[in-house]
Amino acid sequence: SQLVGNTAAQAGQAQPLSAQQDPVHTVILLDNSLSIPQSQRPVIANILDGLAGSRLTGEQFTVATISGQVTTLCEGQSDYLQLKSVIDQIQYQDQSTKLTDCLYQVLDQLVQKNDAALTRIVLISDGVDDQEIGYTQQELTELIRKAGFPLYTIGAASGTAASNARLQNLFALSRLTDGASFSLGETQDVTTIVNGLCSSDGASL
Repeated sequence: SQLVGNTAAQAGQAQPLSAQQDPVHTVILLDNSLSIPQSQRPVIANILDGLAGSRLTGEQFTVATISGQVTTLCEGQSDYLQLKSVIDQIQYQDQSTKLTDCLYQVLDQLVQKNDAALTRIVLISDGVDDQEIGYTQQELTELIRKAGFPLYTIGAASGTAASNARLQNLFALSRLTDGASFSLGETQDVTTIVNGLCSSDGASL
């Protein structure tokens, strides 16, 4: 045992996430606008399917699309067939995307919910942010740090200089929480990406 203040305390024992009763709540946020390259949309569907298929026992998924607002497609779902049905029905729309505002909204709600489950966020976007008035990048950065949820980003790139610059800004958000980031312009190996997104499953608490 060790002393914490004036009280004797027993050191906690590290356990892998896979050993937890309710190990993880994975929140998937997908920008489903037409600016996501059509050639990369099947890869995105396969990545989401791979995440659902490799889920931990008791892992729950929330899947939402982001445009001018957040549209939740399912919440707290753990059944693979139900998740696959949701993923298969996602369609891409001609819409604006308020990336900063939507991500801020989701993070703020998760913080207020204060769920005991370990939470991670997977954000799939091309980095386009059509907001004119909303939360600032600094406000979003501060909330990401405050929330502390691992943020994984998958960037859909068209290959232009402007697209690459947007993805750099997107990936910088992941670095705030030591989350991994992947560019579909560099790799479309679904297994590699899914394994990277699930890398924390065997981590110790």
